[in-house]
Amino acid sequence: MSSLGRLNLVAILCVVCVMTASAFAGDDFGKGAINWTDGYIDAVGYGTAKASGNKGKDRINARRVAEVVAQRTLLETIKGVRIDSMTTVENSMLAEDVIKTRVEGIIKGAQTVEEKVEWEGTSPVFMVRMRICLNGGVLVCKGTPLVNALNLEKREEPPFVPKARLDMIAPVDQDRAVPVSRPAPAAALQSGPGRPYSRDLAKPVTGIVLTLEGRYFERSLLPVIAANMSDGMVTVYSAKVVKPSVIREYGAVRYAETVDNALKISHLGGNVLVVPVADITKDNLIIISSQDAATIKESLAHGNNYLGEARVVISAR
Repeated sequence: MSSLGRLNLVAILCVVCVMTASAFAGDDFGKGAINWTDGYIDAVGYGTAKASGNKGKDRINARRVAEVVAQRTLLETIKGVRIDSMTTVENSMLAEDVIKTRVEGIIKGAQTVEEKVEWEGTSPVFMVRMRICLNGGVLVCKGTPLVNALNLEKREEPPFVPKARLDMIAPVDQDRAVPVSRPAPAAALQSGPGRPYSRDLAKPVTGIVLTLEGRYFERSLLPVIAANMSDGMVTVYSAKVVKPSVIREYGAVRYAETVDNALKISHLGGNVLVVPVADITKDNLIIISSQDAATIKESLAHGNNYLGEARVVISAR
């Protein structure tokens, strides 16, 4: 192949890489993409090999190059994943060698979900698409999930996260709840005209959906939900509410584009509380009304710890 032909081939591959990455839902970083809704990271790698006269050997060499490129792209994409509102995976890798080692191990074990080869004359052009899971229990990918790389037992929450926790305070008096102008409390989301989402008050709540209603929220592995109660801000939900073993097996949260899609997630169970989000702070905390926090507190009575089982989904709308 002439020098001009090789330059044209490289240009074509670069365009194809960008087009491929943009087809995935989520945040794009170069040729990798984070799909928060389905819970995985994809990366595409391309490789070629100089023709040696042995097509089988050239194909293997091209594939090896493509795998290295895909793994490198996975690493760069993973570095941008937010653990919480302050910390990315890259921050944690720089701070703790054990996390760096775990992340590298997860990348080495990444699942290959697609591969193909095309020939430019006698030279192979190999494409490999590799994938890792953000959380456990994801059906569309296999292998060790990214959340397992985190040092959950030793991890401290950001300083702006309220120290008081809803599950550790006395039952909340609805009459003392701090009023907010909007949105309507979760109790108003029971069945009725134009309100298809319901919960049976006679049965235990099995899970919760937080609906952002179009508000911008930077998705993360370990989000925090808080409320302004009569005695100050309290944390309604965070990784500290969930056992590390549960987070490793399932993750702290799932994401969905709509409430309808969220309710299809089997982990939530059949009696789901749908709560509208009141605000997103500059620190990326999700704020719900104190009335809804009081309803959640009530629903956690008698050992019904669905929050501790991470039965939580955040819906975009």
